[in-house]
Amino acid sequence: MAQSSCDAAGTGNVAGGCMSTTDKQTPVRREDTWDIEAIFPDVASWQRELEVVRGLIPSLAAFAGTVLQSARALGAFLHQADEASERVERLRSYAYLRFHGDTGDAEAKKLMEQVSVLSAELATATSFFEPEVLSALPAQVANLIKSDESLRVYQYRFSEIERARPHTLSLEVEATLAQLYPLRSIPEDVRTSIHDAEMQFANVEVRGERKTLGHGNYDQFLTDPDRDVRRRAYLSYTDGYLSRLASLGEALSKEATTAHLFSKVRKFGSVFDARMYHENYTPEVFWSVVNTCADHRHLLQRYFRVRAKLLGVSRIAEYDLMAPLSKNAPSVPYAQACELVCESLAPLGADYVSVAREGLTSRRWVDVYPRPRKYSNAFSAGSYLTQPYILMNYSPTIAEVGTLTHELGHSMHSLYANASQPSCYAGYSMSAAETASNLNQVLLRAHLFAQGDRELEIAALEEAFFFVHRYLFVMPNLARLEYTLHSAYAAGSPLGYREICDLTCEIFGQGYGDAVEFEPSRLGSKWAQFCHLYSPFYTFQYAIGISAAMAIGGRIINGDSVALRQYMQFLKAGGSRPPLEIFKIIDLDFTTSEPLINAFKVVAGYVERLEKLTGL
Repeated sequence: MAQSSCDAAGTGNVAGGCMSTTDKQTPVRREDTWDIEAIFPDVASWQRELEVVRGLIPSLAAFAGTVLQSARALGAFLHQADEASERVERLRSYAYLRFHGDTGDAEAKKLMEQVSVLSAELATATSFFEPEVLSALPAQVANLIKSDESLRVYQYRFSEIERARPHTLSLEVEATLAQLYPLRSIPEDVRTSIHDAEMQFANVEVRGERKTLGHGNYDQFLTDPDRDVRRRAYLSYTDGYLSRLASLGEALSKEATTAHLFSKVRKFGSVFDARMYHENYTPEVFWSVVNTCADHRHLLQRYFRVRAKLLGVSRIAEYDLMAPLSKNAPSVPYAQACELVCESLAPLGADYVSVAREGLTSRRWVDVYPRPRKYSNAFSAGSYLTQPYILMNYSPTIAEVGTLTHELGHSMHSLYANASQPSCYAGYSMSAAETASNLNQVLLRAHLFAQGDRELEIAALEEAFFFVHRYLFVMPNLARLEYTLHSAYAAGSPLGYREICDLTCEIFGQGYGDAVEFEPSRLGSKWAQFCHLYSPFYTFQYAIGISAAMAIGGRIINGDSVALRQYMQFLKAGGSRPPLEIFKIIDLDFTTSEPLINAFKVVAGYVERLEKLTGL
């Protein structure tokens, strides 16, 4: 996908309604599903487009050996290659949405496989391009660009090709790697099959009724006011993972294997080096983020202790992390959630709000509610040639309103970037993506705080800590975990699943300190809940994103018109510059720890606000 996120609330899932084992499924209303027909009206149309795009590939391959003969040839290749890529991504979007709407849909799986093959064919046919460019003198390429104004937009693209020189291989090897690239996703495909289609959990007794537990509704149990319900759901859910740790561990081991092999072939010293290169960050930025978050874990522990007092327990357990702090938490139906979100986005201007409102309602960007076999996470997806699409598993809580506006932030980011950039720059870094999504949440909290309703304010703080815990605690901990995981593999001592569990327990246990009670075996299985580990070393970028959002969001809330203008430029920039340069648009420098330190000052303010509201 051009833009997609593996975001979710809580432990890696988005809340959904509890469903009785005896309940019949409520019919799915068309208006509550995404408008996938806007991409292709049916599978037959999709198949016809697949063959049309396949027919474009030979003409692209024919450019080999001639692409630098003239500015006209270079421009023709780049424009045709971009068009083919855009159309492949549109095909992928349709298949991706079909599959994630029903992970048991065999036809959708076949479509995913077909577009993966097509993508590999296109990559193979165009794999000559970078080696051919690098075989020429830099001055020759520069002169071609200067001679044709339409090529100047590609200057950053060519600078990235030059940056890749040490890791670009011969024509033959590049073509082989392009053919092998679909193998890269096999470990995650195996994990998805186990996790979403095969894993089952024991039913949970809720006030005398046996209810079905699944990925899509787990958070609903964790927000139940009855501690016994939360505990039983937690035990059932973690039992499901404990029973599949060996197979999930094998999938993660294969991820480490393939990541290591592809990195080694590309002449990187490690998977870590490869990912820092591809993400355009330095190891110093990575460790600054991970260590700054670790240095401030006392703030989260302070919050955990406040939570324990409010819940009337001496120490919270893991299953209390999402327990409601108010007995009168507001219930927010989806239509009201859309209205709240749009009201909160007013500081971004009428045009932004108008487009967002249409997307949430009449344009059917959102697949709203949970259902059997539907993918369990929330995400925003789409491509350069499609409208955005948002997957939710909505339940009527403020936390879910936060998830909705978060994913909407991704979708609006894509719209602005797509409208302002050529497709080669429309994609953006994960850290930039998480800035746009978290900025929407910062605005939502400010809007809710301003209502003067104590219960609403407590709910807004719960939503804030929900994501603070995830982005400034869980994700940096996962980053530290995967660094050790991949380092051990590179050293010839790969970790087995039991060792991964021990390491997970150690890292998260240090973060919890004495503020959270846990069973080592269950805490140790936490790694298995996260698909993020199948995209090595991008989890640390979540902390960058939320920190940037708190900084620019605070300025926008205070009426800073310069900040608003900068933020719109940030959205429109897409991936047209390295991420550290993109952040300079909004006056943030992540080569220092200052933005992270300032974010924790905001977190401290949240803790103090909660203490004041609750009289602690």
